[in-house]
Amino acid sequence: SAPDFKRYLSDLELPVSFDEPYSVILIRLNSGITFSSQKILDSLELQTLTNNYFHIMKAELPKILGSATMISKCGNGYIIFANVQDGYTQLSLSERLSSLLTIFDEVNAAIGVSHIYSSSDHLNQAFCESRTAVLSAFFKGYKHIFWSSDQQSNQFSVEHNARKCYFDCLEK
Repeated sequence: SAPDFKRYLSDLELPVSFDEPYSVILIRLNSGITFSSQKILDSLELQTLTNNYFHIMKAELPKILGSATMISKCGNGYIIFANVQDGYTQLSLSERLSSLLTIFDEVNAAIGVSHIYSSSDHLNQAFCESRTAVLSAFFKGYKHIFWSSDQQSNQFSVEHNARKCYFDCLEK
């Protein structure tokens, strides 16, 4: 239930408060390697890259977004929970997040950002928004920040269940 989940979150003593304004940020990496490449390095495998950049991300994130952040590796990228300071606009947050793109010099990266919420009741929704936003890189290209507010609510002509299945397959 919602009260139990909120109590569970507060008991964890996380650096991020989900009762204050927060956003979910997903970073998706793509090495850009094709089978025709003559120089395929083991270090460019996405899991290795994700591991290699993790410590850099963990060190740089508080400088960029403040100390109320939490990062975790997930698949071919990262999930970030960050409290957002009052007065942050999409433009000011975009300026801060664009410096994250410069960290990834060997790979293409895309950033998906959810709306800002002030309750843990919206964690799932925020994650889904940032996932939908970052998956736009598949169609629009990497090296960009994608905002959930810029995404159309009905991007594809298929029904919701088919779209969910499509996204779930992409995440595997």
